[in-house]
Amino acid sequence: MDSVVCRIMLKRISSQKCKLWNKTPFDLGYPILSSELQEEKHRIHKLLFGSQDLEYVDTNSSIYREFVHHQPTKLSGFDLFSQQAQLLAKQKHKRLWKNLSDDTKQSFDTMKNDIYLHSLRIWRGYEVVEYIKRYENKHRFNPYPLSGLYPWEIIKDKLRAKKSPHEFERDYYDNLIPESFNRRFMRPETLFRAQDGHGSFRELSVEEKEQFVSLADRRNKFIMSTSRLPKYSSGYSNFYKQNYSDYLPSPEEIRQVPDGKLSVHQRKNAAVSIAAANHWKGLSDHEKVQYSPQDKRIYSHKYKHEILDWKTSMVMDYIYSVGRVRHASLSYNWRNDIKGKFGDWHYLERAYTDRLIYIENGNLHIDRLS
Repeated sequence: MDSVVCRIMLKRISSQKCKLWNKTPFDLGYPILSSELQEEKHRIHKLLFGSQDLEYVDTNSSIYREFVHHQPTKLSGFDLFSQQAQLLAKQKHKRLWKNLSDDTKQSFDTMKNDIYLHSLRIWRGYEVVEYIKRYENKHRFNPYPLSGLYPWEIIKDKLRAKKSPHEFERDYYDNLIPESFNRRFMRPETLFRAQDGHGSFRELSVEEKEQFVSLADRRNKFIMSTSRLPKYSSGYSNFYKQNYSDYLPSPEEIRQVPDGKLSVHQRKNAAVSIAAANHWKGLSDHEKVQYSPQDKRIYSHKYKHEILDWKTSMVMDYIYSVGRVRHASLSYNWRNDIKGKFGDWHYLERAYTDRLIYIENGNLHIDRLS
């Protein structure tokens, strides 16, 4: 079958399946994996790698001679610096490395073994995902419980790879991520159809309806919170706050606002905005610079990484706090779980780092993480 036709067919099938995926609790297989899936996971890993030892692939018993991605190696020196400097533009890595002191360069001589083992686990996990999606039917649309990857790793990698949380194809996580930001799933009737699908919402008892009303309320509060994206003020915003936050427009300024269907309050606000905009346009470039924010992180890779962390947290909160996860106890806290496993390490692109390397105010910073 032509690969394009096959891809279209699989996408249609997955679109049909995704209608069932809105059901909660979600099937993530973490923190608890059922015994049946444990056996499947063991079978797949033995099939691909032939060994449970992360550092060893038994090529005699493995079905693969070539993997989709290169197996990670233990990095050192510039290679380790470059991997851990993902918050910096790649074209700057060599120049920055060259300017480091000898002592700083020496600190990159050895990659922590724990970090190396996690990079191998992550590599294996994505090889499992690739294999299942290509050759297995049963778990093709949700291979992740068998992968050994953690949910926050999968979500962050998917968010990093796409421009928008709404640009995903349809495997299990590809459906959950856009759903986390979608207001469609706030109505009790919609939740009832997603989770049950039989009968009518109107026929439910008051107690049964209340369960869906409560869940809809939780989702509503969560999705409203997702609009609170961290922002940094522009020069104009600072100018407005300093000069026009308490500004009272004159009657003449209000009369200059087109009437239309605006209320008196809206016309006053519009008059203030027009006056502020005209004042801002009249300022020289030198005067505008005085209002520019000192924090330039909005342009930095570090800030973009902070936004990526924020979006990942939104999806994780939605999955574990709003929809719930099968077999996960109500006391499970994913933030405490990450802290317990990784401390303050950062998850970058398919790898963890115990350093945060970034540029701020023109200076290179290398912060050690516990």
